[in-house]
Amino acid sequence: MLVEHGVNGFHAHTIADWRDRLQTLIEDPGLGRQMGAAGRQLVEAEYTAQRAAEKLAGVLESVVGKATTTTEPATEAPENPAGEPLGAGQDETQAPA
Repeated sequence: MLVEHGVNGFHAHTIADWRDRLQTLIEDPGLGRQMGAAGRQLVEAEYTAQRAAEKLAGVLESVVGKATTTTEPATEAPENPAGEPLGAGQDETQAPA
């Protein structure tokens, strides 16, 4: 959860909750600074482009890993229209040399 109650912010569900939390911060400005610093530290550690790239790489690796374990390898080389195996750099749309 992004906001951890009492650590880097407050959860407030009712008007009375909001009033009480704001009153707490008014009475203790140091607590507000402390929570702000904790929130900044969390964002800098978990929500950077580098961290997002790491998370995305992990997801992609797991998807690729699943894809490679579920696909069957080709057992024979494709043939060209003349019925001969394709050569290096030749695909099915190219005529044989």
